[in-house]
Amino acid sequence: MSGRLPKGVEGTFVELIVKDRNGKVLYHEVKKSDSFVANYYRIIAKLMGCATGVLFEDVNGDMLEVVSPNKMDLSALAGDDSKGIVVGTGTTSPSPHDAHLVSKIANGTGSGQLSYQACDVSPPAIEGSDTYFEVTRDFKNESGANITVYEIGEIAEVNLSGGGTTKALIFRHVESGGITVPNGATLTVKIKHKITT
Repeated sequence: MSGRLPKGVEGTFVELIVKDRNGKVLYHEVKKSDSFVANYYRIIAKLMGCATGVLFEDVNGDMLEVVSPNKMDLSALAGDDSKGIVVGTGTTSPSPHDAHLVSKIANGTGSGQLSYQACDVSPPAIEGSDTYFEVTRDFKNESGANITVYEIGEIAEVNLSGGGTTKALIFRHVESGGITVPNGATLTVKIKHKITT
């Protein structure tokens, strides 16, 4: 996945691949994404030792306090559409205040659903002056009809101050025109988190 950023700038690139049931590539594109939402930086600030209470909005709309130490877990098992890379049909432009997808596509094989495969996070890599890691997930369309994906997000599992965990949207991208995933096809989404030194 290519793409250059100015020195000192953190950003994300989204790679989208649609393959039919025989593995033939129907669509492939790499582009600079709409990037992170405010929750990402709220959690990062607390991870880095911010002493002030930091609130974030979880996917249920609840304002909660970030605790330290914390985590931003994007890994997810197959069938889990509550965290990791998620996709939807919403077309509203991204905002720093986004706390969930506008209209998330549910996991499953029914009408309008996609089968969420495992979400994996790669170890960091260094290439020249670029440091990056990738988050990858496949979505199989077994619904019996075409599905068009417009929005892509990353939902992280984070710790709560009173114990337990919740989920927080940290990234949202809207694909202009959408990506059609035919019945029987698989959409692969790769999100590269990158900084150039």
